[in-house]
Amino acid sequence: MRKYYTLLITVIVLLYGSLCYAQDSSRAISSLPGEVKSSAFVDKKEVPLNRTVTFTVQIQWSGNLSRFVIEDFENPVVTNFDVVGTSSSNRVGEENGESVAVKEYAFTLQPKSFGMGYIEGVIIKYRDTNTGESSRLITNRLEVKVIDPVPEPGELRLPIFWIIGGLVVILVGVFLSLYLRKKQEERRRREEMENITPLEETYLVELKNSFDIKSPEISINETIAGVSRLFRRYLAEKYEIIALEATTDEVMTSLQEKEVEERILKDTSEILKTSDVVKFSGGSGDKAELQRIYTLIEDILERNLRTPIVSNEESGNTSIDEDS
Repeated sequence: MRKYYTLLITVIVLLYGSLCYAQDSSRAISSLPGEVKSSAFVDKKEVPLNRTVTFTVQIQWSGNLSRFVIEDFENPVVTNFDVVGTSSSNRVGEENGESVAVKEYAFTLQPKSFGMGYIEGVIIKYRDTNTGESSRLITNRLEVKVIDPVPEPGELRLPIFWIIGGLVVILVGVFLSLYLRKKQEERRRREEMENITPLEETYLVELKNSFDIKSPEISINETIAGVSRLFRRYLAEKYEIIALEATTDEVMTSLQEKEVEERILKDTSEILKTSDVVKFSGGSGDKAELQRIYTLIEDILERNLRTPIVSNEESGNTSIDEDS
């Protein structure tokens, strides 16, 4: 019986010891140091010379939020930058069902000059409040390119005098281009006019080649009718009137409306009336009359050839220069 009680007591002691050991091991695991992570980054890889870049160091761990204390954290060592601002923040979140503590340190960096800028690795010293042990982390070295400045709000990139100078150059170029184009057009028109045979010259050649009034075999009536038709064609083309089918009075009225000079009106009236008399009288014309109207036509053509009518397009008004 005693052996039975002794065995029972032994079993109870062993079970109690086993339970106590299991409880101590659970506490030891929960008190194992948590993992501390750090990261460093910039908000842009290129920054204009007149802007800033933000450099951020983030430290986080999970588990007991009061387990670690950041002991020492200095400004980063930078090249081609000035530290113009700092800030820090703490926040608590949850990740995969565990509490997560996050500490952030942000630095505002102002570039100094064009080229590359560097941010050296930051040393982070922290202490485990459970064990009292201190440790450290080191972030990676970062680089940022400094580029041309950008315009400030409401500011022009180019100085105002450059803009005004550019506009002046453009305007001068436009006016010069228009002037040269006008000169080329005038030269082209002159060349075209030089290459065009004057109307009077064409009719003078036709008059002399078609009618030989000195020939003894000439028909006076037919020749008078022929030179009259030629002259009417000239009047129609020269003054843009109806002359071939019109009466003498109608032709004279049209010429007066065109403000033809008085001498030409007088000579034209004599030519047409003489031709009408020969045409409608039924008699034989006189050689002196033929000679007279031939000479008058020749004179009108030569006068207009020497003193052409200047069009409104070229001079702004229409005028006929008179021979004195």
